[in-house]
Amino acid sequence: MKYLKLTTFSVAFLFCVQSMAQSNVGGLLAYASDIKNLGIGINGEHFINGKLSIAPSFIYFFSKTQFSVKQNMWELNGDANYQFYTTGNVRVFFIGGLNITGIKVKFSDPSLGSFSNTTTRVGLNIGSGVNFDISMKWQPFFMLKYVISDFDHFVIGGGVKYKIK
Repeated sequence: MKYLKLTTFSVAFLFCVQSMAQSNVGGLLAYASDIKNLGIGINGEHFINGKLSIAPSFIYFFSKTQFSVKQNMWELNGDANYQFYTTGNVRVFFIGGLNITGIKVKFSDPSLGSFSNTTTRVGLNIGSGVNFDISMKWQPFFMLKYVISDFDHFVIGGGVKYKIK
């Protein structure tokens, strides 16, 4: 019974917080150091209070072929951003969160045959970024993060978010 009451209270609290907070959604271009290739993605940001936000994102990195090996990589992120410095229209934030990275490698050679392998790993994100409040609705941003996992890599990205609320 206590669990049911706590769950009901938590859900009600989250709906109240969501209705009062600002939310953003947007797109981004990114570069991953592991596969040395560009990617495209979507991201969101939902402010819990004036400084803390929840920021999910998905990035698909374009296929890369070297010799007879083709690589595909994607990542799904669930981050928390904490804004620690604000001046004028510039807001600097820390990034911390969870990462799920998937890589597919396919080898294909007419004389040797073909082989493919897909692997997914869970890791942690740590980094920093900056938001630029240039208008009432549009917000360019830049971020740099390091993914700590079996697929350690840096991700540099930037894009623009549209302010929903």
